[in-house]
Amino acid sequence: MREVLEAVIDFQTIRESSRFDLFVSAVNPRYERLCVFTGDMINIDTVSASSNLPKMMPPVLIDGEEYWDGGFMENPSVTPLSQNSDVSDIILVMVTPSEIDSIPKDPGGIEKRTQQILYASGPYKDMAWLARMNDLLRDGKADPDKIGERIVNLHRIVRPVQSHLDGTSCDNLDMRFLQQQRALGIETARQWVMQHGLHLGQRSTFDPRDELNGVIRPHGFVHGSKRSSMASGCAPAAFAA
Repeated sequence: MREVLEAVIDFQTIRESSRFDLFVSAVNPRYERLCVFTGDMINIDTVSASSNLPKMMPPVLIDGEEYWDGGFMENPSVTPLSQNSDVSDIILVMVTPSEIDSIPKDPGGIEKRTQQILYASGPYKDMAWLARMNDLLRDGKADPDKIGERIVNLHRIVRPVQSHLDGTSCDNLDMRFLQQQRALGIETARQWVMQHGLHLGQRSTFDPRDELNGVIRPHGFVHGSKRSSMASGCAPAAFAA
């Protein structure tokens, strides 16, 4: 993979470009820590680390530490786009299905869907956190200078449900299949721009906390009745698993 990346990517041009900011994530498994690389740290090692699957390839060594794919913690890390750039909008493009027709029952399909849910959870939580910050800033309940945050419009593009595909389609390297998926992605993006393009720079079109269309449930999602506090007036301890 390194040979292919070095052949097709001009890392020096990316590092020197002022037209865009690039953030690449990798996980340090020793310390259970997500590392985000940018600027002069964009190189063959950090990009290789960001896509390193430890079951298939050895970890990538950077400054004496081993790294795995950043998707094990966040895929991708969204907050740097708000905190370390001046963008007005963040568009989350989901390449894995946000919705499937049926729940898999076979071990391979279950493992694949589990990976998709795991990889999507990080960016969705980031988007929910940014949406909460937007609310606090708009309501005047937070000082942007003190917390280092600002209002950023949030958007999401999701791939259409493809009922004929199963969990193994992610491993399909047939060129005709890849070209079909590429064409579908371009058409999906075109339709999104037709519907929401005028909202860019104006307002958000996606809230992950939305009760009907969001993926992070809003306040009140806990189901079941809660017992009253102890007679002494002290609230019982709370645990989550």
